[in-house]
Amino acid sequence: MSDFRIEKIEEVGRGKIYHLMIGDRGVRILITKHAEERMARWELSVGMVLETLLYPEEVLVGHHGRYIARRRYGMHLVRAVYEYEEGLPVIFHRLRGILGVEEFMRIKYSPDADVLVIRLREGKVVDSIDVAEGIIVHVDEEGKAVEIEILDASKVVELERFCCEWNKVG
Repeated sequence: MSDFRIEKIEEVGRGKIYHLMIGDRGVRILITKHAEERMARWELSVGMVLETLLYPEEVLVGHHGRYIARRRYGMHLVRAVYEYEEGLPVIFHRLRGILGVEEFMRIKYSPDADVLVIRLREGKVVDSIDVAEGIIVHVDEEGKAVEIEILDASKVVELERFCCEWNKVG
C-alpha cells in the first residue's frame, strides 16, 4: 500500500466519505454505494481503489467531466472512474457503458495451462464461439462477449514483453 492512511470514514446518503492523510495533507474521497457493490463483486479492497485514485499509473479523460485513474496489480488492471463535486473526488461505476462507471477488467494468465483469460465484464457465460484457432469468445444469453480465452497463449502473445510493459507503465 502506498503512503496514505484512513483517518475516518463518514457515512453519507450516497456512500462513504474517506478522510485520508497523505503525509501532512488531508484528503477526502467519496466512494458511492454502487462503487462499493462493484468492489465487493470484484473482490477489490478499499485500499486498492483509493491507491489507484491517489497514485495512478495513468489518468484518462472520460466523458461528462469524468476521469479514469488506472493502476495495475500483477495481471489485473483497476480503473477508478471519478469526477469532482464541489472539490470532492467521487468514485463511480459506469452503467451499460454510459455516463460513468468503469467495470474492472481482469486479465489472468495461467502458466501451467498456458491460457490467457481476459474478463471483459460481469455476466453468466452460456455459450462459446471459436473465432480462430485457440481463441474462444465466451458470451452471455444476449450473445455479448463476457470473456476472451486464448489457448497456448505463449505461442500467440509475447507474454514476456506484455508482462514487462505491464509492470513498467507509470
